[in-house]
Amino acid sequence: HHHHLHHHTLTHSLAPKSPPADFSFSLHQKKEPHTSQIQMTRFFSHSSTTLPLRMQPAAQKSLLMLLSLFLCLFLSTSLSSAAATTNPSFIRIKSRKLSSQHDLSYSFYSVPVCRPDQISQSFENLGDYLFGDRIENTVYNFQYNQNIKCQHINNGDKRDNGRSAYDSVVCPVLTEASLNNLIRKVQENYHVEMLVEGLPVANHQYGALCGQLPNREVLQDIYNEAEGFPLGCTVSEGKWILNNHWTFKFKFHENESGQRRVVAAYAIPSSIDWNKHPDACAPDSALPSEVNKLFLDTALIGNQIPWSFSISWEKSEIKYASRWDAYLNMSSADKSVQWFSIVNSIMIVIFLTVMVAIIMMRILNRDIAYYNRDEEEPDETGWKLVHADVFRTPIAPGLLSVFVGSGAQVLAMCVISLAFSAIGFVSVAHRGTLIQIMAVLFALMGTPAGYVSIKFYKMMGGERWKGVTLLTAFLFPGVIFVIFSFINFLLLVGAHSSNAVPITQILMVMGLWFFVSVPLVFLGAFIAWKQEALKHPVGVARLPRLIPPQTIWNKPIVTIFLGGILPFGAVFIQVYFIMSSIWLHKYYFVFGLAFIVFLILIVTCAEITIVLTYFQLCNENYHWWWRSFFTAGSTALYLLLYSVFYFFKLHVDSVLLAMVFFEYMGMISFLFFLLTGSVGFISTLWFVRKIFKSIKVD
Repeated sequence: HHHHLHHHTLTHSLAPKSPPADFSFSLHQKKEPHTSQIQMTRFFSHSSTTLPLRMQPAAQKSLLMLLSLFLCLFLSTSLSSAAATTNPSFIRIKSRKLSSQHDLSYSFYSVPVCRPDQISQSFENLGDYLFGDRIENTVYNFQYNQNIKCQHINNGDKRDNGRSAYDSVVCPVLTEASLNNLIRKVQENYHVEMLVEGLPVANHQYGALCGQLPNREVLQDIYNEAEGFPLGCTVSEGKWILNNHWTFKFKFHENESGQRRVVAAYAIPSSIDWNKHPDACAPDSALPSEVNKLFLDTALIGNQIPWSFSISWEKSEIKYASRWDAYLNMSSADKSVQWFSIVNSIMIVIFLTVMVAIIMMRILNRDIAYYNRDEEEPDETGWKLVHADVFRTPIAPGLLSVFVGSGAQVLAMCVISLAFSAIGFVSVAHRGTLIQIMAVLFALMGTPAGYVSIKFYKMMGGERWKGVTLLTAFLFPGVIFVIFSFINFLLLVGAHSSNAVPITQILMVMGLWFFVSVPLVFLGAFIAWKQEALKHPVGVARLPRLIPPQTIWNKPIVTIFLGGILPFGAVFIQVYFIMSSIWLHKYYFVFGLAFIVFLILIVTCAEITIVLTYFQLCNENYHWWWRSFFTAGSTALYLLLYSVFYFFKLHVDSVLLAMVFFEYMGMISFLFFLLTGSVGFISTLWFVRKIFKSIKVD
């Protein structure tokens, strides 16, 4: 049984943490100006008088423009296919793509099917293009509720009813190259994906083998394998048949006011050699009889393929609002796995929370009481010994700030997009909308990125804030953009695949990046630089303290690898479902569940990093800055390893698809690394400040 993929794409998100009491985030702090501030003032404004703590009218205007741009994009992507809500008397079937689990997606017209003389493409968003969708008009246009039996499609057929977007039909002559292309597509088990009023046309062979007619004519009430029907079938070694006759079955619902809407659509593909069986349609059914199949062999070269179709209509009680239920019905096995996933995640969180609570309440209370006792010279052991080094500036503080700021940007994007999806803003019908929303949100979250990176950079005593801000704006987005553009070029030029994103969309993404994200990063950085630096609760000694020899369990490599196991364990079942939606065309729609699991991931990352950092400080090792980032960030390493394991289940035959798979999973894992790492770092910083604030230090 071959799965057909639908993307309701993955995502993770997090609970915004309220800043600890000693994190002074007020915009109204006064401090002595110094030269870098004066330079910054000039940098941001031509006039010598800036309003450091209030937004200037120009800034307010630009922010309003950005928000309106976001709303326009949001509405255009969400409402793009709302045009099908008028009361139709005429139905147009649209093609989406040819897709296979084993290879790249292609346009429907990449094979020699009959086409309109004018092909028009529907509006699509960035997510649709990434999934390889190319929604185009077809020759299948007909009256609502009109039953058609075995209609042949001929070259030059006129459409004189005035309701079609084209004048005549073009059926290409089969050449040797197009025959070989067809055979390859059939060998790779390509499926035809089509849409009717925004509803995917499902495959309805109901357990029959490829090319066989279904055993019984009943509606399959679960299509969780997603839509699409096979283009052809491999009969035996070196023998292939082409499904050249498609029987469409539609169910429609009519409401009280007489409005009719399609609520179920499926196709039964069959193969008919019309030369041998000119009367192949069974007299009492829309389905053809079992007849000789149309084999793909060289005898067809120089001729047009005989394409044909039938259509039958049926009135249904399924309400228009419930028409997606058949696609989203999860099997009972899937449901139990989802519940197991939630219970598993909650158990991990409870375990870690109890550990953190024990450390914070019992051990720390005992430690603090011991360290604060009034004896002259207490025996100092454990974490208090490193109080004069624990806030020593780490190596590459600027780069660490960029990592944390970029992680905060990804975190904010995930929280908001998953929250919107959980509430129901993302429709299953508009599959690419979520990716489009995430791209726009990533750009709009430039302000938190700039703010967080400069806030921490200033805390670490950094002075070169402009350089750090530029790195935050360009380093990681730039790396991802370059890798993405390289693979996209190969798809566009080398494979002519529909998975390639058009240049216009790439220019839109660049516009979002340069004209929305970059200015917002600088805005956030400017606000953070104007504020007082965070003060450390204890001072730093002039000379660094020697670190005693560490046990094997406290070596950085060991704790970093251990740190990612529990957070990944809390989410890996959800990761499986999300990856299936991306690579196996299954539907993903449990965003509420994904949001809960995402919050669990955030809590788990924070808690495991705090626990491991506490043990590290007890061993008098004060190098916790980068280590806390990598400890939580190592969750992404397990995601990458899992994606390698998952790849071998896909049976991919194309080198290019393998490259696309690892490029996208690599980028997702890297963003995941930034997200989890920044959560680990920020929570550890809060913990370390908390415990050292509570002890008396000479």
